[in-house]
Amino acid sequence: MDHTALVVIGALAGFGLGLLVALFNGLISRRAVAKGTQGALTVMVVCRMFLDLVVLGGLFLLRNALPVPFSPTLIGAATGLALGGILSAAMLDRQMKKRAGSGKKS
Repeated sequence: MDHTALVVIGALAGFGLGLLVALFNGLISRRAVAKGTQGALTVMVVCRMFLDLVVLGGLFLLRNALPVPFSPTLIGAATGLALGGILSAAMLDRQMKKRAGSGKKS
């Protein structure tokens, strides 16, 4: 297969992986915010960081076993994690504003 195609496939695969983990991070965030305690929020931050570390560290450790170039895959995963986190935070913010507007406690 052409090198350019492998670069694109690696970047897209990494991006998809990053988005998938960011989605899971978003679920963790929603549950923590629903609990509303400082302890739950602290655990949320630690869990999200740990998951990000596992994904990026796992890609690094598997870099020689990947059938695609490592760098685009890593950049794609980091981009997916970042954009997924931004989207997750925006949705969570919208949900919290909706709750505040309806008079419910979050």
